[in-house]
Amino acid sequence: EERERAEKELQAKMAKLKEETEREKLEKERLAAEKAMIEQDMAEASNQTQELLRIQAERAKAEEEKRARVEEEASKRQSEMEALKVQLQQANDEKDAVVKANTPKVPASPEELRADKEKLLSEFEARRKELELHQRVEQDKQERMLQELLEAKKKKRLEKAARASPSPSPSPAK
Repeated sequence: EERERAEKELQAKMAKLKEETEREKLEKERLAAEKAMIEQDMAEASNQTQELLRIQAERAKAEEEKRARVEEEASKRQSEMEALKVQLQQANDEKDAVVKANTPKVPASPEELRADKEKLLSEFEARRKELELHQRVEQDKQERMLQELLEAKKKKRLEKAARASPSPSPSPAK
């Protein structure tokens, strides 16, 4: 649902960008026509004063700057639209991947079923052997630690007993 909402938002943004691009295209055409008119006015005004020519040149420059800004914005909008298209495609790809991942695989034949079963059994057996080995290693380790602990306690008891009885024997018998 969230992806569908995101896709709808992306599509709405793309439609809005398309409308803006169309408006900008019309604005460009209007500006181009207006520029042509300004240039024609300048040619016809060759007999007018130098001040009028300066004002018209400034106006043409302002229109050119505006046209350049409009073109830059149109280019920016086009880039944004392309980025949105890429995002939409990625969202569609992700959706397709999720659908594919969530669609259960149905084996085509009994041979595939047997092969899948054998594969799973061999994986299970390998994992079982690995766990048994790990369990044996841990058990051996614990047994060694227990044996060391028992030997340490026995040694302490013998040392304590040796200190308690003053016998001339150099070491207690095991």
